Amino acid sequence: MVKLFMIISIIIHIITLLVIVYLYKRFQSLQDLNLPNVKELLEKTLVSIKEENEQLQQTLNDKRFSKQTNQIIEKEVDISQQPLNNERRTSTFEQTITDVTTDEQPLLAVDVEDKYEPSLHGQIFQLYEKGLSNEEIAQTLNCGKTEVDLILRFQQNK
Repeated sequence: MVKLFMIISIIIHIITLLVIVYLYKRFQSLQDLNLPNVKELLEKTLVSIKEENEQLQQTLNDKRFSKQTNQIIEKEVDISQQPLNNERRTSTFEQTITDVTTDEQPLLAVDVEDKYEPSLHGQIFQLYEKGLSNEEIAQTLNCGKTEVDLILRFQQNK
């Protein structure tokens, strides 16, 4: 009975020592990563990204300001060509300035036209539904016959 407890105790001690060695090696590998250097690298990258964002924002603001200035100048030229007295000209110019500043549009207001282009798989299925052979589909879509065969087989297996 005592021998059994001794054997179990020795096995537990060996397992414990192995776990300690494993944990020590893991700890050493984490220290080898040199985490302070990684932290410095991330901080430098973050600073450079912030600088780029500030430059982009400044560029966008400059473009917006120049656009507004051009609109004001164009309206001022239109106003100056009209025969008006000075009081009316000034009030119209002030109205023009308020119109331009209140009619601001979002910076990235770009109309994007969506185009639908079916994938190669979709095009293959459409042509197959129309009754074209695999060789004709491959020639039409400028792809390999084997590729068409595989795509159609996968679809049939689903």
